Amino acid sequence: DPSVTVRATLALNPAAPPQVHRMLAKDADERVRILLARKLGALMPSLSYGAQIQLREQAFQTLTALVGDEAVRVRAAVAEEVKDLPDAPRTLILRLAQDQAVMVCEPVIRFSPLLSTADLVALVAASPSPGTVTAVARRPRIEEAVSDAIAATADSEAIKALLCNSSAQVREATLDALVARAHAEVDWHEPLVHRPLLSARAAHTLSEIVATHLLEALAARPDLEPAVTRNLQRHLAERLALEERRAAPSSDATPEVALATARALASDGKL
Repeated sequence: DPSVTVRATLALNPAAPPQVHRMLAKDADERVRILLARKLGALMPSLSYGAQIQLREQAFQTLTALVGDEAVRVRAAVAEEVKDLPDAPRTLILRLAQDQAVMVCEPVIRFSPLLSTADLVALVAASPSPGTVTAVARRPRIEEAVSDAIAATADSEAIKALLCNSSAQVREATLDALVARAHAEVDWHEPLVHRPLLSARAAHTLSEIVATHLLEALAARPDLEPAVTRNLQRHLAERLALEERRAAPSSDATPEVALATARALASDGKL
């Protein structure tokens, strides 16, 4: 039918047969293809038993064809529908995870139960899109091997996402290595301070580089050894005293010196 409205209505019809789906998957209007992808994805849970298994396989064939669509929105519609299906074809999931468009690969990378640890490490190594590694870093409960792969990259944003992911398993040695690199990565400081299972060595290193408010949070952590906490509190007290001395004007300063001091403090944002 020449009317896109008619074809879109047909794409939404849950009783449309597989041969119609195959035709609509090649429709000239991407809106029709998006509607088809959403419908097929939504139908999957109901096509799991008995005679419906064949319909399910045919629906997955159509979705696989849509994964090769040139329109990003069509591929993204497929990804959104199959991202958490436990019995989707692995080939379909892997193609979506390797997509170069973030809006396509991210939902599958973050939520698909079909991606193994080896798959995730391979995605980090290949990094087919700028957001691939960050998507892996945000995935719940990633294992140590995946965290190691992310930490070995130069992707600062992905490493920050890993540090913010409290469910990610990170080896103590890996975390210590990231702390050692954190001097120039200010965005890592806060998630590192709040990272579970922080070693005494990491806590000491962080105490030397983080801002005062983060040092206060570090010294207040209840899970550190008492000796470590005492050292952090002593360091915090010394820093606060030093900052107070720097901020206090000299009692015998002339008005000119006092004004110059005030201007210097203002330019540093410390007034």
